[in-house]
Amino acid sequence: MLKLGSRVIPLTAGTQLFTSDIPSLTAAASNGAVAVVNSRSPNELSLGLTNLGDRSWWATDSQGDMKMVEPESTLTLALGTKIEFGEIQGEIVGS
Repeated sequence: MLKLGSRVIPLTAGTQLFTSDIPSLTAAASNGAVAVVNSRSPNELSLGLTNLGDRSWWATDSQGDMKMVEPESTLTLALGTKIEFGEIQGEIVGS
């Protein structure tokens, strides 16, 4: 799940996040999607979040390592990862 302030959004393969979910982002496509969750393996135990926006995000894993997630790149989702979507910060949390 993605915690954004007081909101918690369930993340499953195929879930799309829109500018209405993360207003600090701008979609690269006309449908307004700024990110999509995809399965990184056939068993869906490993999920990724693909950046569909027009600018990079920053992700910090639970060990404190930072990574830039450029447009069209995918971040592997792991508990405790914090993602800076411009002015909004999210965190991957358990159910």
